[in-house]
Amino acid sequence: VLELEFRRAVVVQNCLLDIADGMLTHLVGYNSRVTKARGLEKLVRTMANYLARKFENAIENPGSRERLPLKIRTEVGVKKAAQRMHTLAENCYSVDYRTPNKRGTIKKFEAAEVGFISNVGIRLGQDVPRIGGVLFADPLKSVVDIAQAAGRAARTFGNKQRYYVYLPVQNTNLDDLKTAQSQGDQDEDVALLVERSFVPIRDILRRTRESGEHSLVVGVLR
Repeated sequence: VLELEFRRAVVVQNCLLDIADGMLTHLVGYNSRVTKARGLEKLVRTMANYLARKFENAIENPGSRERLPLKIRTEVGVKKAAQRMHTLAENCYSVDYRTPNKRGTIKKFEAAEVGFISNVGIRLGQDVPRIGGVLFADPLKSVVDIAQAAGRAARTFGNKQRYYVYLPVQNTNLDDLKTAQSQGDQDEDVALLVERSFVPIRDILRRTRESGEHSLVVGVLR
């Protein structure tokens, strides 16, 4: 559990850096339970506020920009990134089957310049073409559910040319993890369990990308 929670935090930061970079504006996160959906909403808001402060500091201290993504390193770029993170922090939502006026919440998310919505399961309830990224915070096994969830970001909107799917996994060969497990490495044993749990999603996404139907970018831990 702790391994997956740590990975979620890292991949959320990766997602937000891409939003700060202007690669996408609207992100949806999929969870297995209501408490996780609300927790993910809180995590994204907290991380957005943290990055906003970090970017604001970089405006005053140009030397600190060296570790930022290339497009954000300029004064204009870092100012835009800070504003995007402030806007994101103000437009974080979570919905589930018990949410009152769920449609109204989704409309607020859709109308925001930059936004995040955390959802339980894969049925958001309505299409939001502005969604440019999907974060799988929990594993899924159903081929139909995985394809439907990823497809939320594949809707045509404006000049959108690609969409992004984020997973809390590493670009690690499972055979290497199996070797580590056989040698008794407990840390790698936990990593193997997490990596294995996301294999169905990775397989579906690989087939989708290889089919050439969409311009899909899969984001992993970095």
